[in-house]
Amino acid sequence: MKDKKLCKYCRRIAVSLALLTAVSIADSTSVFASEKADQSQSIETSANTNASSDMVKDSSSSVNGNDSAASSTDETNSTSVSKGTQNAVSQQSIETSANTSASSDMVKDSSSSVNGNDSAASSTDETNSTSVSKGTQNAVSQQSKADVAVSDANSLKSDSKLAAVASVADSSQPQNGWWKDEDYYWYYFENGEPVKDKLKTIGNYTYHFLYDGKMDTNNTFGYESGLGYNYYRVDDQGHLVKGWYQNYWGDWYYYDKKTGQAFTGLQTIDNQKYYFNTYNYGKMSTNEEVEYQHKYYRTDENGHLVKGWYKKYYSWYYYDNNGVRVSGYRPINGKGYYFYFDYDGQMIDDDKAHIFDGVFYYINGSGIVLKRQAITKDEWVRVGNDWYYVKNSHGGEFLSDETATLGGRTYHFDRDGKMSKNCSVIDYYQNMLYYYGSDGALVLKKMDADNDGWVKSGNNWYYVKDKDLVKSEFFGVDGHTYHFDFNGRMSTNYVTIYRNVFYYFGANGALSMKRNASRNGWIKAGNDWYYVKNRTLVKGEFFGVGGHTYHFDSSGKMSANYATTYKNAFYYFRSDGALSMKQTITKDGWIKASNNWYYVKNKSLVRDQLINVGRYTYYMYANGKMAVNTTIRYYDSATHKYVSYRVDSKGHVIK
Repeated sequence: MKDKKLCKYCRRIAVSLALLTAVSIADSTSVFASEKADQSQSIETSANTNASSDMVKDSSSSVNGNDSAASSTDETNSTSVSKGTQNAVSQQSIETSANTSASSDMVKDSSSSVNGNDSAASSTDETNSTSVSKGTQNAVSQQSKADVAVSDANSLKSDSKLAAVASVADSSQPQNGWWKDEDYYWYYFENGEPVKDKLKTIGNYTYHFLYDGKMDTNNTFGYESGLGYNYYRVDDQGHLVKGWYQNYWGDWYYYDKKTGQAFTGLQTIDNQKYYFNTYNYGKMSTNEEVEYQHKYYRTDENGHLVKGWYKKYYSWYYYDNNGVRVSGYRPINGKGYYFYFDYDGQMIDDDKAHIFDGVFYYINGSGIVLKRQAITKDEWVRVGNDWYYVKNSHGGEFLSDETATLGGRTYHFDRDGKMSKNCSVIDYYQNMLYYYGSDGALVLKKMDADNDGWVKSGNNWYYVKDKDLVKSEFFGVDGHTYHFDFNGRMSTNYVTIYRNVFYYFGANGALSMKRNASRNGWIKAGNDWYYVKNRTLVKGEFFGVGGHTYHFDSSGKMSANYATTYKNAFYYFRSDGALSMKQTITKDGWIKASNNWYYVKNKSLVRDQLINVGRYTYYMYANGKMAVNTTIRYYDSATHKYVSYRVDSKGHVIK
């Protein structure tokens, strides 16, 4: 009786251990799935008093030919989603023997053979899911626990569970197909060996397997190709990403829709060009300039290539229709304007002269090239009212921040290469002051630039104060009032009206006459006549007074013995200033007035230049008269040199 009770007790322990082992297997693999409708479980319990036998059998049908497609299942309260097709895992029947000596537990995981192509894996949207399984597995049914006491079996149960898990891990690896280990890593077997360190297409998806066979997830990786790498990415399901992908930090990538390979370099997607960095796994470039195949491109905040004008800080750049940054001398938009972009693509807009590749450029503040001239020799270059001197050396250069003697005259050029005019230049090293006139030539130099005082240069007087010339103002020196013009020269025989007062400065420059100019009429100052109208000097016009016509020059002085042309007519004013001759101009030619010869060309008097008429050369003074019986000193503006010629009694220039 005692032996029977002991055997009965042992049998109960064996049954309990078997049940616990089955539960441990279910926990370690986390595999749950829907039971097939045509499968049935039969649980039979014997009434024998010596032993109780429980058998759960889950029959799995073998799969031949092509694997069946795994269906996608939306799970609400589930914790696993099946992925890929696997044969059903048959549950081991658990048998309990009545022997008193021991109880044996056996769990067998038989996988049905897989023939033909792998089944298509499907993705499943997860609602409350926390784990994803790959391959369809049959559910492991859990035995209902018998009302058995196991209070004395804690240590034995622990040892048996470890042994059972080890047994399942070793025995459940399939010959072909998916398998997940006790650490929840997925593997794929072919001919009993796991796929390792390669891309593998299974069904409709491509997966990446690491060097130890684990399926890769949520990772970017690369394979060496030539001098670089081809990059790929797998998502959290292990699927190879294709198309657009944005990572956690908001960076965008694009993977080829066929191969899954990351795009790098310049690429066109949906008729829009993008640049993907080769050094950052194919990250799409945004808001930056990039170099690709020795050309430069810029991307905007959406990754699109910039085309047209682009401003960065205070500088302008231009990208052509292909998105390439331009440089050098370029027409833009076909509007007749040319611009110059430096080596870095920055538009030059500093309103200065430049020399690039042996060519002189002057570029205004809007970036438009106003002057472009190839440098083939040393010569003057004019831009508007400014002059530069270029030299055909060292690939072309212009004089800048220096003084140079050219054609016998001394000039100064500022740091931008522009010839200095109407300005003082201080040599602080030698404490010298230099003044350059309106034509840029040196007018005077003064020792002791720190001291104020008079300076004479040529026939002109200047006054230096605070290291500069006094210009365009009345100025008192030693009790006398003087006037200095815009060049700084002291005015002589000069008249002006200031605040309704007529001023006359005599031959010595000092103020010699001051008169109310509030009434209209003639005013004589020195040997010259002026006419005041409405408190202003009549200047630069024909003007009728007392039935006669007079001409007043730009200073207001009445013209005498003066010839001019106006509206297709020649006019001559005699010594008292009154008009004495008017002749209509019909063609170019000579006109004689008061024993003087004048030459009309294009209906205007020829002044201050040499002219060729027939076989002879003549010189015409600034007032239009032909020079006779004299020697002339002529300044050639083309060569910036003075030349001297002899003129005979007939006006012929003898060279």
